Amino acid sequence: MMVGSNDRFVFRAAHETSASAHALLPEMVIRFVVQPGQTTSWRVQSDSELRVGTARVWVTRIFSPYDYWLQTGDVLRLTRGERIWLSTDANMAAEISLTSAYAVARKPLFKWVEWLRNFIADISLLRSR
Repeated sequence: MMVGSNDRFVFRAAHETSASAHALLPEMVIRFVVQPGQTTSWRVQSDSELRVGTARVWVTRIFSPYDYWLQTGDVLRLTRGERIWLSTDANMAAEISLTSAYAVARKPLFKWVEWLRNFIADISLLRSR
């Protein structure tokens, strides 16, 4: 996704934002705008909540057969690894924010172990279906 001059990264404690956040873990909030006629793609790096600030927003999720039209103030929960496409049909820019738990940088060994754990979990999900 292209990062514009209106994009900001905001860190704050979870108790200052949403009731759905876990305990008092810090959050990362990414705010951006989608211009009219522009379609933006985003791959979600961690479980997040997408909030619509202004204008109606169209959202398509890679694993969902449905499209979503979100109004101002609506929230959509997204899962890690999911790809979404965003657009607006309004005559003004749509302000959007993605809120997720703040991830502390990990050492390469821990990243590899986490990747392996997730890979094994994905394989077991395929077998259970």
